[in-house]
Amino acid sequence: IVSISNAELVLSVTAAAQGNGSISFTDMRGSVLHSRTVQLQQGENLIRIPMNGVHKQMGIVQVIGAQAERMHLKVIL
Repeated sequence: IVSISNAELVLSVTAAAQGNGSISFTDMRGSVLHSRTVQLQQGENLIRIPMNGVHKQMGIVQVIGAQAERMHLKVIL
C-alpha cells in the first residue's frame, strides 16, 4: 500500500508480465465494493481504488495479474 485516504487507496503492484489484470475490494461480509480490469505493465504499477462512500471498515483487496498470479491484502480504513 502506497497511501490511503478518505478519497482513494493507492497500491503498488509488481507484475511479472504485461497484460490485463483485475482488482477488487470486498468488505468482510463478502460484498464487492469496487471491481475493475486494469492494464498492467511489467514491473511496478500504481493502482488507484476510489474510496468515496466507503465507510471506515476492514476489507480485502485482491489483485489478479496477467499470468493469473494472485495477491490479497487486508485493509483497515
